Amino acid sequence: METVTVLIVTYNRSDCLIKLLKSLLIQSYKLERIVIFDNNSTDKTTCKLQKNGYIKSSIVEKNKLYINKKDNVETIYLKSSKNTGGSGGFYSGMKMANSFGSDYIWCMDDDVLPDEGCLNEMLSSFDKNVGIVIPNRSDNYFSDNAIVDFNLKNPFLFRLGMQKRIISSSDIGDNSIEVVDMPFEGPLIKSDIINKVGYPNKDFFILFDDTEYAYRCRKYGLIIFNTRAHLHRQIRPVVTFPKKKRMNWKDYYFYRNQFFFEKKYGENFAVRNVRNFFLVIDLSVRAIALRKWSNLRIIYLAYLNGVAGNLGDNFKGKK
Repeated sequence: METVTVLIVTYNRSDCLIKLLKSLLIQSYKLERIVIFDNNSTDKTTCKLQKNGYIKSSIVEKNKLYINKKDNVETIYLKSSKNTGGSGGFYSGMKMANSFGSDYIWCMDDDVLPDEGCLNEMLSSFDKNVGIVIPNRSDNYFSDNAIVDFNLKNPFLFRLGMQKRIISSSDIGDNSIEVVDMPFEGPLIKSDIINKVGYPNKDFFILFDDTEYAYRCRKYGLIIFNTRAHLHRQIRPVVTFPKKKRMNWKDYYFYRNQFFFEKKYGENFAVRNVRNFFLVIDLSVRAIALRKWSNLRIIYLAYLNGVAGNLGDNFKGKK
């Protein structure tokens, strides 16, 4: 029987985390262990894990492993001494989870909720050519999409929405489809792939790390979107209108990492050196038209740091 280790990266969502853990313990395919990487939560995460029997120790020190068993599934908890962002969390957490030698690592944020048969259904999609399977996140208030193409050749497709060819999960006729991108919301990854590719880029801090990791993984195996493997979001997605809003620190990291990604992985000179400049002009014109002057600073800093490869947690301002 093939073994599966779950990796959960958590930060200040203790209620969601407990619900997720309960859903994992009733999976129809038995897990070997659950690894919880806590990004230095400041809420009651540790206390709730102790109260619900996931941590046996009454005192928890940072950067120390705490191993227990819950319903015959090994649970391993580590609280980081600092918040390294989602990217740093998945880097350190995946490295830790992979060290136990399971056949698969099932990665997820703390606010997802897989159906009882989710894991079993994803495992059915693997063959010798498949390296990763991702679940269908469609729900009553959210329709998931399969990203089947990501254009890194045309320099005039400077907006992300222009670059990706998307198919709604409801329009996929078969039970599964090959994709080129994935979120860190439930991908099931062969350990063989991780051993070849390595780990997510921790210096992204947040956002775009999953896209960059998917790009690297595709060299060693297919990524399959399984429409019958259902995983829900516990937190309802918030609809925003980016053309009208004032940019914040999250926008900085998103665009900085996008600029870096295209500079590094663009398939020709124009994409690597021109397409990012087109996006800067587009974002700047919209900022000026809407009189969002503070957006200009974020746009230019994201561009300069992204193309120069100055990554890490380097946003100077309120978060």
